[in-house]
Amino acid sequence: MTNKQNIQLSAEDILKKEFSTKLKGYDQEEVNSYLDIIISDYEHFNQIIDDQQKQISELQEEIKNSELRDRQNPYENLIKTETTNVSMIQRISTLERKVYALEQRLNMNNQTY
Repeated sequence: MTNKQNIQLSAEDILKKEFSTKLKGYDQEEVNSYLDIIISDYEHFNQIIDDQQKQISELQEEIKNSELRDRQNPYENLIKTETTNVSMIQRISTLERKVYALEQRLNMNNQTY
């Protein structure tokens, strides 16, 4: 990956650049306007690069912290899954008991008629 140190011109370099004039040279105001646009783009690109480098650093830190947590407690996810499975089995068991009780009541009501 390249970095900002490989960039040869900064926005300030472009701004301070002086060109010599000749008899049939370019329109100086037109050149300056165009260079102003280039300077603006450079500043914008530098901000984008800075933001992305900051985001990359944050994500790398997040990955490092996540790996550290996983190494410290490798069974954490397994424990959470087991707890979830146990609670689901308990709920199913409760529902089965309620269904069985309802069936018993229905059967008793059918026998009395």
